Amino acid sequence: MQQWISILLTVVFLGSTIRPSVASSEDRRNSYKERLNSALQMAKDEKYAEASRALYQILRDPRLRDKSAQIRYMLGLVLIEMKMNQVASYQFVDVIKSGDRKYVQNSLERLSMIADDLNNDTLLNYAMKKVKVEDFPSNKRDMVNFRVGETYLLSSSGDNSKEKVSKLKSAIANFRRVPSGSTYFPKAKYLQASGLAELGDTSGALEAFDELIDSRSEFAPTDVNRTAAILGKARVFYQAKKWGESVEYYRRVPKDTELWHDALFELSWALFRSGKFRSALSLFNSLHSTYYDDFYIPESLILRAIVYLYICKYDEMEKVLNIFDSTYANQLKRVNLFMSETGKGSDHRVYLEAIEKIMAAEKKSNQSEKVKGAIPYNIARYVIKEGDFSRSYVYLQKLIEELKRVESQDSSWQNSTVGRYAKKALQLRIKNTRLHIGSMIRNHLIEVRGELRDLEEQVGFLRYEMVNGRKNLVKRKILGKGLEEGRIDDHTDRSFYVQNGYEYWPFQGEYWLDEIGNHHYVGKRSCD
Repeated sequence: MQQWISILLTVVFLGSTIRPSVASSEDRRNSYKERLNSALQMAKDEKYAEASRALYQILRDPRLRDKSAQIRYMLGLVLIEMKMNQVASYQFVDVIKSGDRKYVQNSLERLSMIADDLNNDTLLNYAMKKVKVEDFPSNKRDMVNFRVGETYLLSSSGDNSKEKVSKLKSAIANFRRVPSGSTYFPKAKYLQASGLAELGDTSGALEAFDELIDSRSEFAPTDVNRTAAILGKARVFYQAKKWGESVEYYRRVPKDTELWHDALFELSWALFRSGKFRSALSLFNSLHSTYYDDFYIPESLILRAIVYLYICKYDEMEKVLNIFDSTYANQLKRVNLFMSETGKGSDHRVYLEAIEKIMAAEKKSNQSEKVKGAIPYNIARYVIKEGDFSRSYVYLQKLIEELKRVESQDSSWQNSTVGRYAKKALQLRIKNTRLHIGSMIRNHLIEVRGELRDLEEQVGFLRYEMVNGRKNLVKRKILGKGLEEGRIDDHTDRSFYVQNGYEYWPFQGEYWLDEIGNHHYVGKRSCD
């Protein structure tokens, strides 16, 4: 803090060597110098509130418009010291727009730091499109490279093929520049690997994931970055249709991690694609246990029904399809009702309010309030976990905290011009951010609604196939004709499991937490 104050005191009037011809101009210059030096002295003495008031008053003086870039830059620095980053960002953006070369670069540096701290996509996008990495101090370049890479990655979605490839390559190049010792390294390496996978570079993606896994060797097996890299490798192998390798890495995801449930669901697809139907069915007992009632996984019910169709277990298939109807078809009706009542032209903040009620109930472990929510609880949880929502909601919380800091200042500062400006600016930003998040939630609900409608159609087709399958099975039994032996893993009978310490009991819907993930389906196909 002391360093930048000293520098500013030195450079305030550099370049002003032409003697003014009018006395009033000289007086104005001296007056400005005195007022500015007074404000800087307040900042040097760590009286930031007083300094901000003085600087804002100087800024509002129409006679000093030619000095506005300098004053705004100083005001931004003081506001940073007051931990009012969002309000400070407006000052730096105005300096950058002014084009004043003397302060643009420094303002970009400060704005980049603020954007990184607030983690706001709009601010990051604005700052990162203008920065030059080489202009930053060496100890800050890892952050800039990471954020520039993120900006390219986010802007690549929705582009046409050529533009998307170009932006993905730029993102990957920036992620590669983040050194292993940086706090940004794990996420940069993960995004680099994901970008390479999207480009179809399987070997490059696997190599990047391996680098991330190796870098976390000193951490616990449940380390979130290490786990994400293992899951990433499994997905790359699945993308490459290497089912065996994919299954191997899905099974390496530790059970006591947040990503395990996702890994279990994706593993069921890998097993299905490799023809291991019995193994896939074993996983569904865990996926559909009561411990995961709050998870949004409609596709897993469809997959389970398809597997039962393949092995001609039509009674079991019908049960699964009925579960889908009673669960997700009902939830689709609730989503439709909520969205129709809300209406197209309404204030989208109502969507955020609905989600926040559920979040509050979850925090209090109030099950009844969660169930009564306008949006079905498992769908709300799905939305809350989406990356764009979580990022924006964290930003919103930072804005609210900043507004509280403004309101905690003494009344004289709050009632001053800078205090009123700060409060109004934050209130407007909070309002617009809540509106933006509400629109985001609405878009996610539209996607969920579209997905559930598509899955309902699939349920209709599956019911048709189920009826046909039952008819054909009856016909073959009447004709006394068997079917060709299926290519599924039914060669291991029950005695094998008994000999290896497994126990059997009639399943009546009960689940034990320590058994989740260890169920084994040993039924055989009924097509013969």
